[in-house]
Parts: sequence; structure tokens; C-alpha cells
Amino acid sequence: MSGIKNYTIHKGATFSESITYQDSEGVAIDLTGFTATMVILDDWDGNIIETVTGVIATPTNGTILLTITDETTATYNVSTGVYKLDIESGGGEVTRLLTGKMSILN
Repeated sequence: MSGIKNYTIHKGATFSESITYQDSEGVAIDLTGFTATMVILDDWDGNIIETVTGVIATPTNGTILLTITDETTATYNVSTGVYKLDIESGGGEVTRLLTGKMSILN
């Protein structure tokens, strides 16, 4: 089951977020061999604004680092959006970790 978290992106500034994937008891889940992808859309059924490939920074600690450069955020032409963050195992199983709203401020 995925969680919900809302984010704010400032146009022209770097967006960086570190997320640790944990089980219900707070123990980090090993992400060795996984990939992470965040898709930002203008609406749930809308156009893709950005696809961000997450860096599995410390796989054994379940840490995912998401970064969007200042040059990229400067091109965003919407004030709100939504996102979904998925991980995919080496075997192709996809798990949705997070979804939420994005506020994009000037």
C-alpha cells in the first residue's frame, strides 16, 4: 500500500528529496537491484510534466534520492500537479511507494 506525501517545488530551484522505504515496524527495506521512478503529471489523467529517475543511494538502508535540477524546474508551466513514485525489482515487480500533490511556485 502506498503512502501520501505532498511536495512543493520552486521554479528555478533544485528539488531534492531523500526517502527511506521502511516496513510497518520502521525497519529499512533493502532495495538492492531496484530502480525508482517518479512521474509528475499535470493531473491524474493528464500530461506528464517530468519523469525523474531516483538514485538508490544506499540500497541496504532503503534510501532513494530524487533530484530535479534548477534548469528543469524553471521550465515548468503549471502551478499544481500530482506525482507517483514507484520502485521496480530486478524481476520486474512494480510497487507504488508514494503519491501526492505537487505545488509549483514561482
